[in-house]
Amino acid sequence: MIGFLGPFIGLYGWFANPLLVISLLMMRKLPVPALIIAMLGLLLAIAAVNITTIPYDEGAATFIDFHVGYFVWLLAFQIAMVGALWRIFKPT
Repeated sequence: MIGFLGPFIGLYGWFANPLLVISLLMMRKLPVPALIIAMLGLLLAIAAVNITTIPYDEGAATFIDFHVGYFVWLLAFQIAMVGALWRIFKPT
């Protein structure tokens, strides 16, 4: 819920989520910009691998490993990109 505060400590991955939503909303009428936005979101999501600590109220926790949720998150961007490509090049 406080991911938007990430830039204050150098974490930008949270901003990939709004980009994914924007991409999905734009896909029907503007597939080319939707593809570009999904690609930017994927880049931000991949940047999340730089997370080494997670701040919280009493200090920071050491980040250990990525699990299936992270990879499903990355897959969501790839699916959005494939959907945008389908809208761009779909057969008539």
